[in-house]
Amino acid sequence: MSKYTALLKNPATRAAVKTKFLTPKQQKQRALNTALDAPIVSGGSGITRRQVAKQREAYITTKYGASDAALKTNVTTAANQQKDTGQWYDAYLKDLAAHRANVQQTGVDANAQIAGLGQGIQSLANVDNQAQATAMAKDAASRGATVNPDVAGTNDKAAMIRQALVASFGGALAGQNAASTNYADNLAHVVGPGQKLTALNVAAAAIDKAKQKITDQAAVKGADRSAFQANIVNSELKAVTAAQLLGQKTASAKSVATIKAKAQTNSPAAQKTKAQNDYFAKHGYYPPTGPPKSAKSKAPKVKSKYSANSVQTSAWQKIEQAAAIIRQHPAMTFKQVDDGSAPVSGAQLRAAFEIARTGRLTHSTAAGLHTDGIQLKGRYKTFQPKPIVNIPYPTARLK
Repeated sequence: MSKYTALLKNPATRAAVKTKFLTPKQQKQRALNTALDAPIVSGGSGITRRQVAKQREAYITTKYGASDAALKTNVTTAANQQKDTGQWYDAYLKDLAAHRANVQQTGVDANAQIAGLGQGIQSLANVDNQAQATAMAKDAASRGATVNPDVAGTNDKAAMIRQALVASFGGALAGQNAASTNYADNLAHVVGPGQKLTALNVAAAAIDKAKQKITDQAAVKGADRSAFQANIVNSELKAVTAAQLLGQKTASAKSVATIKAKAQTNSPAAQKTKAQNDYFAKHGYYPPTGPPKSAKSKAPKVKSKYSANSVQTSAWQKIEQAAAIIRQHPAMTFKQVDDGSAPVSGAQLRAAFEIARTGRLTHSTAAGLHTDGIQLKGRYKTFQPKPIVNIPYPTARLK
C-alpha cells in the first residue's frame, strides 16, 4: 500500500492505482467517472454521458439562468421586506406604549389638579367666612347691634354648591381620562400587536409564494432536462443504428464481391490453357465454342397511321360537342351547319352531323375519320347509304 501513497496524492497519477486501494470516497468518484465516460449509446456512439451532461446543463443555464436569478432575487426581496416590516412595527409599538403612558400620566395629573381645586375652594370658603364674621361682629359692635345669624349659613351653602360643581367636573374629567387611558392601552397591547402579526403573515406569504415559484420552475427544468437528454439519446441511437446497417451492407457487398472474384477465378474461362488462350487471341474465340454468331437484325417498328390516343380522345370530345349542338337544330342541313362556326370541320363535322341525325356513321365518313387519324373503336356503327349526291368536304389530319 505504501507504494501507492504517492500515486494517490497526485490526481494525475491516481488512475494508475487499483480501485481496491482507493478510499470509499475515491472509489465512488471513480465509478461516477467511469459511468460518465461511457458512450451514451452502446454499439459505436462517439458521445459520452459526460459530454451530454455538459450540453444539457449549458442548455438549461442558457434557457433558465436569467429567470432563476430573478426568482432568487424575489425571495431575497420578500425576506428583507419581512424583516423591515417587523422592525417598523417594533418602533410603532414603542410609540404606542409611550403614548399610552403619556395619556395615563395626563389623567393622573388632571385628577390631582381637580382634587386640589376642591380643597382650595373649601379652604377659601373657610377663610372668607371667618373674615366676614369678624367684620360683621365689629360692625355690629360699633352700631350696638347684633350679627345676622343667616349670613354664615348662606356662605356655607354657597361653598358646598361650588364644591359640588368642582366635584362633578372632576368626575367627568376622571372618566374621560380613564377612557383615554383605556383606548391608548388597547392600541398599545391589542391593536398594534395584531397589526404587526397581520403584516408579518403577509410578508411570510410573499416569501412562500416566491419560493414556490422556484420550486415550480425546478420541476419544469427537470422535465426539460430529461426531454433534452432523451432527444440526444434518440438522435444518437438513430445514427448508431444507421451506421451499423451501413456497415452490414458494406460487409455484405464486400462478401458478394469476394464471391464473384472467386467465381471468376474458378470459371472455365479463367482455367483455359495457354494454347487455348493463344487460339482465342488469334481467332477471337475458343476452339470448342466456334466462331461467334452474327446478331439477328430486328425488324423496324411500323409507325401507326392513327394519331396518339390523347389526340383522338380530344377529337371525339369535339365531335360529340358539335353533335349535341346540331341536335338542337333538327331542320338545319349539313350545308347550313358547315359555316365555319362549329368546333370541328371536314370529316369530323360530317361525323358530328350523322351522329346527331342517325346515331351512325357512313362508311365514307368513317374512312374520312381514319384519314384524319381517328379510330372508331366501336364507338358507333357504320352503314352504306343509298346513292346520293356527293358533297365534297375537305379533310384535315390531326396533329
